[in-house]
Amino acid sequence: MPECDFCGSRFGTLLWNGKHCCLDCFQKFQDEKEKRELELELLRQNVTKEGQDEKHVIIKIRCPYCKNVYDETLDKCPHCGAHI
Repeated sequence: MPECDFCGSRFGTLLWNGKHCCLDCFQKFQDEKEKRELELELLRQNVTKEGQDEKHVIIKIRCPYCKNVYDETLDKCPHCGAHI
């Protein structure tokens, strides 16, 4: 069985977006994505509630696998290719 490209685990890997990914890493990706979407929505609500004009906010996130920072609007980490 192939190793997970993100953590090296050999348990329960699946091919996901061209990379081998274990179920634990896959769940982390999904949890991080949902967390980012919620934080972004809360941020948008706060800007609107304060009566200010809505601003374009650039949010940077840290990849849970390679620890590099990248723009939240990207679908995957430009450094390691992890889809989050």
